[in-house]
Amino acid sequence: MEKLIEKLGAWHDSEVDELNDLAHAIARASSMEEMVASKQVYELQHIKVDTIWDAIEMIQKQK
Repeated sequence: MEKLIEKLGAWHDSEVDELNDLAHAIARASSMEEMVASKQVYELQHIKVDTIWDAIEMIQKQK
């Protein structure tokens, strides 16, 4: 179980880095269309990060 949590944690960290990059893309958007598109990708990435975190918590509760 610890190995799985460790791997999920590493994946989570990687996806959080991507989420941060997407947040910067929103801030750097040069048009409203670009900002909206970046925000949509950001929201999907945020769901992914939350899902990975939920999986980690679920595994920790089963220990």
